[in-house]
Amino acid sequence: MAMSASICLQTLALPQATPPQTTADADAKVAAIMDDALRRGERHPEGKADVMISTWVPPSADDVQRIREIGHDAIAPLTKALDPPYRRPFQRILAVRLLGEIGGPDVVPSLKRALLPDNPNSVRIEALAALISVPKDMALPIFRETLHDSDPVVAGRAKELLTGYYQIDVPE
Repeated sequence: MAMSASICLQTLALPQATPPQTTADADAKVAAIMDDALRRGERHPEGKADVMISTWVPPSADDVQRIREIGHDAIAPLTKALDPPYRRPFQRILAVRLLGEIGGPDVVPSLKRALLPDNPNSVRIEALAALISVPKDMALPIFRETLHDSDPVVAGRAKELLTGYYQIDVPE
């Protein structure tokens, strides 16, 4: 049986590969997400244009989607946000919350950094909440260590998460 000389080949439409991000791209995207989220919490009190009040506004669904699209490339810039010039607790809480949205073992060093005593307890408590997004075998030792924290609020939150989320008995 002779084959026809005019064979029609179908081309498959393959999805375009996402080009790898540069560090500068990831830094700029993360900074934009954080700036957008922080701006939503800022306002001028009535009649006082020279005064700015900031309140905590959690990241929006759009913020979370954008950070997930950046993925692991967002970890380094979010970790940088735990240090100067991002020293406002709202900024650090936002960075920790977004690290929790990325989750996985790669965020553990950043969350441990957020748990250091030089951070306000609000940041440290948020870091404990974000730890539930990492593998249990990596999170549990950190929770257990935090049970002995010098800040009773932080230690209490670690205990609450161990007993409530992980259903692990913690001696008094």
